[in-house]
Amino acid sequence: MSNKFYKSITLTEIINDDSLPPNPIIDDGILLDKTILMIVGPPKHKKTFLTQNFAISIISGEGFAGFNIPESKKVLYFLAEGGYYPNRERMKVMSQNLKSEHSDKMKLLLTSFIDLTEEEDFNEIKKEINEFGAEVVIFDPLSKFHSVEENSASAMSLVYSRIRELIESCNISVIIVHHSGKVVSRGSRGSNATHAEYDSCITLQSKNNITTLHYDMRHVETPSSTNIKFNSDTCRFELNDDEIINILTKEGGPLSKKEIVERVSGSKSNTYKKLKRLEKDKDILTENGIVKLADWK
Repeated sequence: MSNKFYKSITLTEIINDDSLPPNPIIDDGILLDKTILMIVGPPKHKKTFLTQNFAISIISGEGFAGFNIPESKKVLYFLAEGGYYPNRERMKVMSQNLKSEHSDKMKLLLTSFIDLTEEEDFNEIKKEINEFGAEVVIFDPLSKFHSVEENSASAMSLVYSRIRELIESCNISVIIVHHSGKVVSRGSRGSNATHAEYDSCITLQSKNNITTLHYDMRHVETPSSTNIKFNSDTCRFELNDDEIINILTKEGGPLSKKEIVERVSGSKSNTYKKLKRLEKDKDILTENGIVKLADWK
């Protein structure tokens, strides 16, 4: 079978190859060279905000909220939700500290629908990538870039094969924004083909301005869940500094008040005050001395 995208190499050549691998796009295996990062979450859980934060950080080569971006890359963003003016306003706010020399490294293509599985649309996407010289391409959200049945494994495999073809032929990395299913903990909606295709995945669960990120990594060790908080003044995510929330998130289940007090730095009295505040704000639930995170909406 003819396939112009495969690479043939002997074992001897592999053994003798001492070339350095390319730098990651987002460090710690979040987005590696020529791979797919999936960003998944329910509606209105700030998936696009996080994705746009990534895009601006990638073009600037500057990290945010604990994510390390080793170097600046050009980003082509296919955006099919939100409309021009709302996106314009949030981009202006996010970019207020962006150096002028980086702003030309990102191009947005606002659309209502482009079909990766249609030859004409696919060739137009490929043309845009090559003409701009993009190194990272974003599709937000996935549902606006295909017309196949999401629950069909064979149909969705066609979508991902087109994305892989773009990765190989255009030498890019890809970020895909996708909606979660009815049960958020089960990940993205639709066929299991989606779970098989991504190289790394971040699933978001948000409550108020706190967002918990759950990771699934194929090529590196999967990190523990983390918390970040959304700053509405900058439209940017920042590290969450609430130690109790971070402890409960990392634990992945309930803890007794005694265990929390033992782990939190500072005085016991201050820790109990923090627990009362978090309970009053409905960030945690306490029953019979056992503390757990409140159910995410």
